Parts: sequence; C-alpha cells; structure tokens
Amino acid sequence: MIEIKFRQRNLNNNQHYYWGYIGGIWYNPIYMEHYVNPEMSNQFIGIKDKNGREIYEGDIIDSRYGRHIVEWDESTAGFWDAEGMFYPNNRRLLLVIGNIYENKEFK
Repeated sequence: MIEIKFRQRNLNNNQHYYWGYIGGIWYNPIYMEHYVNPEMSNQFIGIKDKNGREIYEGDIIDSRYGRHIVEWDESTAGFWDAEGMFYPNNRRLLLVIGNIYENKEFK
C-alpha cells in the first residue's frame, strides 16, 4: 500500500506531526489539534535511509557523494537533489542528518 504522507513541524514545540493517507485512513491537518502551516509541509518520498528513517522532501541527506537537500522536480515528477541523484536507486547509501527548517545553513 502506498502512503501519501506529509510531515509538518509545530513552531511552538518543534514536534513533527504527520498527515495524509496513512494506513488506509485519511488524516486531515485542518482537524488536527496541532495544525501548523501547510506551506512548511514536506512529502514522504516513499523510501527510508540506511537506518530505516523515513525520508521527506526538505531533508538533508548525507551520502558518499556529499550532503544534499531532497527536492521535488516538476520536469521528472520525482524527488532529486541539485546533483541529479534519484534517491530510490541509492537508498542503501543515504543517511538523513537534518532538514532545511532546523538547519538553516543548507537552505
């Protein structure tokens, strides 16, 4: 089953909250107690890093090729980075080390 999942960080307490189609149930952020700005939502790209951590758009990835930010590319309809890495092909090499909201120097 494909999950369409998003992550949002609550600016008041820095916790992440998840919404979307998760486990066959639609969770709508508007009705969640801890709703945050949807423009700061990051989509789950459908794979996990080498430690089993889910990878989201906006995550900073460390690999043997360096550190990169996961971004959506409209022209290919896929998640890539500035170096042109397509992540599902390299998932065994990836490690999530942060995200662009918590590590401003990468933005």
